[in-house]
Amino acid sequence: MEDKNSMNIESRIADFLAGQCSEKERQELQTLLERDEEAARLMRRMSAVWAVASLPAFVGKEEENLSKIKRQVASEKPKAMRISGRRRRMVAWLATAAAVALLLVSNTLWYHHSKELTRAYMAAETPYEIKVPASSRTKVTLPDGSVVTLNAGSTLRYARSFGIDNRNIWLDGEGLFEVEKDKERPFTVHTEDVQVQVLGTVFDLCAYSGDEMVTVALVEGCIAMKTPRGTRLELKPDEMASYDRRTGKVVKARTDARRVGDWTDGGLTFDNTPFEDIARKLERKFQLKIHIGSERLKRECFSGCFDRDQGLDDILREINVDGRYTWHRKDGTITIMDKAKHSY
Repeated sequence: MEDKNSMNIESRIADFLAGQCSEKERQELQTLLERDEEAARLMRRMSAVWAVASLPAFVGKEEENLSKIKRQVASEKPKAMRISGRRRRMVAWLATAAAVALLLVSNTLWYHHSKELTRAYMAAETPYEIKVPASSRTKVTLPDGSVVTLNAGSTLRYARSFGIDNRNIWLDGEGLFEVEKDKERPFTVHTEDVQVQVLGTVFDLCAYSGDEMVTVALVEGCIAMKTPRGTRLELKPDEMASYDRRTGKVVKARTDARRVGDWTDGGLTFDNTPFEDIARKLERKFQLKIHIGSERLKRECFSGCFDRDQGLDDILREINVDGRYTWHRKDGTITIMDKAKHSY
């Protein structure tokens, strides 16, 4: 890229990161990044600095970290430098993007030691963490441009080096992933048990730490799922893999990819899911506790789709289509029992 083009791309990327570009401008930038590897590298570098500067966990440590860098700078011999107009413009962007840049003693110091600053933040132990409250959902754009929609009660973590040296993230919960392609850096999702690795694709991964089943369903592209016992499954679109944490068994089956993201709009979809796992989903969605007093119901599996307007009682009535169970509410808890043994 020539210098003039580079300045234009820097400005467009800065607008995107600041949320100040239109949908058309976003699509044009996406097209550019897909065909221009140098522009894509610039995007990864600027996104990493943006993510570093935005980390709330480090706001209280910025002066401490910068003091260390300044002491290191003072111990080195100064070098003559020529500051280009392009770099002056880069500082203007960084000044608006990151409070850390404003703490530096001079622009020259920023230019000369920007790599040391970035490394210092990326080497910090505390990762960037996103937690989603109960009955909520949130959409996150990662530094590499990938988008993750997180379900209620989910936690997503990634290190400061994400998108630079690797694309590793950690998930406890459920996420719908729209992954940007990067052949040099495979995108890997780590859970308590399994790993899912992709290059660029769309898939749903559900791996709440308290659930018995871990499921991954593929919408488009290709993914590989690896279990703690070394089992590796490759999935194609409209396929789903389920991992049973109790037995270590993995099952692959067909699914409807159009429904795997229903929850992002407030709906619920179950595909041969144990009721114990369904109950946890209902607890997270409706912010209550469900006590299952029926051993038969705990083991029973259900499939079905529910839209966001259907309430908890509607869903329970659909599940109880054979009339074998009954339930009642008390103090924010729903208790479900075998109908033959109890009546209310």
